[in-house]
Amino acid sequence: MQPTFADIGIEGVMALSLPILALLIPIIAVMTKHQQKMAEIIHGGSQTRAELDAVQAEVHQLRAMVQHQAQALNELRGLQPRAEAPIPSEPNLRINQ
Repeated sequence: MQPTFADIGIEGVMALSLPILALLIPIIAVMTKHQQKMAEIIHGGSQTRAELDAVQAEVHQLRAMVQHQAQALNELRGLQPRAEAPIPSEPNLRINQ
């Protein structure tokens, strides 16, 4: 015959419930903190929105700078005279003329 809950007694119930309760407290704390962070992300906290706008502006500025530099490099390539023989990429490579 298996023991029932009533057979365990109050001491046994307390012995089982205290460690379980002690383990539930940090789990609930972690879940609550996670829920608060998710609510802030979903509802768009003002600081998060400002940071996103700043990053988007910086990306736009960097794209413009890269485009400007690419145009400048293309213009420089057009001004330089072309070499008649290609430069070997390896020192042992020789070009037959």
